[in-house]
Amino acid sequence: MCGRSRDWAFLLVVGLAALVAPARADDTTMTFRSGCTTGERIVIAAVGDLLFHNALQRQALTREGTYTDFWRSLTPVLSGAELTYGNLEGPAAYGVALSGRTVKDPGRVWDGNVYGAPRGSLVFNFHPSLIGELKASGFDVVSTANNHAADRGSIGIERTIEALDAAALAFTGTKRRDADASHRWAVKTRAGDMTVAWIACTYSTNGMPDRHDQALNCYTDRDKVFEEIRWNAQDPDVDAVIVTPHWGIEKSPEPKRSDRVYARDAIEAGASAVVGTHPHVLQGWEDHGLGRARRTGRSTRPAISFPTRSPTISARGLSRWLS
Repeated sequence: MCGRSRDWAFLLVVGLAALVAPARADDTTMTFRSGCTTGERIVIAAVGDLLFHNALQRQALTREGTYTDFWRSLTPVLSGAELTYGNLEGPAAYGVALSGRTVKDPGRVWDGNVYGAPRGSLVFNFHPSLIGELKASGFDVVSTANNHAADRGSIGIERTIEALDAAALAFTGTKRRDADASHRWAVKTRAGDMTVAWIACTYSTNGMPDRHDQALNCYTDRDKVFEEIRWNAQDPDVDAVIVTPHWGIEKSPEPKRSDRVYARDAIEAGASAVVGTHPHVLQGWEDHGLGRARRTGRSTRPAISFPTRSPTISARGLSRWLS
């Protein structure tokens, strides 16, 4: 029997690859328990790491090439959701060389210095046209906190933020050097009558210096992350809080135990979902049942932890119904 209350729910409605979860009886199916209740509903789609190695950069930056070529067949899914999220794993910084210094921009070409890198190098920079293509494909928000965030140094972070602002593409996880002490790391996106707050953090910047603390670290900045979660969870204008940590072990089919604990703590603090990136393989999900109430007059709501969802697209429904 369908109850009537003010509540929130997430549903995995689309998966473009087989999803492998830990073998538990209650993990075989994710259900939308309140799907029969009328009310507002939006679909949120999420992808994993948007990371372009040299071979892909070479293809995208030819005269006839585009970054969109890599996901063109999926554009109806991306644009069909009310909100679409991805992890922008690397800077998209105009005229910044491998050294982190500003140089004359070569234009929209792969040159192995400003755009791309020498063979074998894992220090990235994408042409800023990528951001406009993401926006045109239906992306509404990206995380910029990841292990490649500082691949072009502080100026690379600054110019990536400039490109994101110019394209009006929301982002979370990095900040400008001159951001004031009261800077809020979360970004809010709106779809229909619903507002979703996003909070991104990373396990590291691959040893690249982050002298101005421009990237939010999941662990050394844990207090800041959880302050953001609580701040937004208590905001009467925010309907859901989604945390997108960049963490885990590459190629591992299982999330780290410590990250599972972290995700559960985030949900207890008020997060509606935790969607991880970085391992580049599919990992399982956990349904945490009813999370904590966020404020007086609002009931508790289901909460979900997705330690990672790369490389696939998942779409979740966020619903609101009133008593």
